[in-house]
Amino acid sequence: MTAIELKYKTSRLNVLVSGEEFQLQNQAAEPPNRYLVIEDLVRVERLLSAGKATEGFVVFLTNNPRYWSRGLEQGCDISAAFRIHEGRRLAGTLSWAAHTATGTMGKHSAPLTLRGEYKARWSDYSRVRGHGPGVFRYLAVEVRPPNKE
Repeated sequence: MTAIELKYKTSRLNVLVSGEEFQLQNQAAEPPNRYLVIEDLVRVERLLSAGKATEGFVVFLTNNPRYWSRGLEQGCDISAAFRIHEGRRLAGTLSWAAHTATGTMGKHSAPLTLRGEYKARWSDYSRVRGHGPGVFRYLAVEVRPPNKE
């Protein structure tokens, strides 16, 4: 069985493409959404570890460049531990910054521990010409089963 977690978060985009109208909402909340992507990695690792899946993937599609771009330097961002920009190494226990507001974290305040190590590699998905938020990219992470020792 294959375990797959999918996420799709958008920036506002109203566009007509080949006669079809698209009206995407602005789903800004990047800090909690980054947390949810890492939480998906942890969930798929657990499924593999429990033998409930033999392979796993986490796929995140967005037209918001704040996910794939480096942005703020580490330590300046409440969700720095959960950043998923291009080339980011994801491993170990990841936690919110100490000064993060409870309202930002909501029910997702617990630290997340990854058993494996992953590198964020973004790929182009599609492009709507002439529109700023018209570039769509995806992050696809293959989740590996834990090492048997």
